[in-house]
Amino acid sequence: MNEEKWEQVKELFHQAQALPAEDRMDLDGSNVKQLTNGDREILASFSPDGKWVYFVTAREERKWNTIRKVSLNGGESTMVATAPDGWLLTGIDINKADGRLVYGLRLFSNSRQYKIGILPAKGEAKLIDIPTNFSVERPRWAPDNRTIALMSAVEGVPGDVWSIPVDGKGKPRQLTDFRTPGTVDPRWTADGKQLLV
Repeated sequence: MNEEKWEQVKELFHQAQALPAEDRMDLDGSNVKQLTNGDREILASFSPDGKWVYFVTAREERKWNTIRKVSLNGGESTMVATAPDGWLLTGIDINKADGRLVYGLRLFSNSRQYKIGILPAKGEAKLIDIPTNFSVERPRWAPDNRTIALMSAVEGVPGDVWSIPVDGKGKPRQLTDFRTPGTVDPRWTADGKQLLV
């Protein structure tokens, strides 16, 4: 499958993320295959090699706290990570260069307290505290593979997109200037030159 077609397949997959199960299908909508059991599964993201689909699951209604992965061919899913007690997962993204997983965390008892988790392909997760004026609803790896895109929060509503270094060094950098809240899920184009919001 060529790069352009693969990007189209991923886009179709992302459009179906809110459905109760994770499915895959051909570009023409045929050959639909259910990959997961459909019990509280959201926010799918592909591995860099295109062989795995990572997704967030909930043990209880609206308690999104586990990241799992399943083969693109289907089968049993395996657990990748869990949120710390009292925290909910708010989004995931896979680093296309090295497979690191970034995930957003929100404190269940305080909807304005966030963290970012960085999980390497092998090893332990690293948690990064996020300033209170940022929302981590859908963290995204930047094309430089060293920063994460986050939204600023205006009275709890996501607004502009900022980049934050994952090594904890340096200050956040503002990428957009919308002056109106409402940005939710930014994504870079395949060439990494434009940010879609």
